[in-house]
Amino acid sequence: MASAIVHETKFLIFRDDYDYPGVGIKPRKYTRKRIIITTRRGGDILGEILWHGDWRQHCFFPERLSVWSSDCLRDVLLFLEKLNKEKTPGE
Repeated sequence: MASAIVHETKFLIFRDDYDYPGVGIKPRKYTRKRIIITTRRGGDILGEILWHGDWRQHCFFPERLSVWSSDCLRDVLLFLEKLNKEKTPGE
């Protein structure tokens, strides 16, 4: 099954897909919605957004050694803010 694109920016694609290949963070407290962030060019996985139960919000987990511009970080921040304003899991 193809992953659903939930948001796009100039350089990034945000995909809602818990089973997206290549990303392995699945501890118990991160088991809710999962957004994979990839590049538009090449589809490289840059990180993921997961629900963090201790903090009661979605958080960004960058891939190790990924490099981020201020524009791309801003895109992730704006998406996180929007996501966290929506109804949170368990509410």
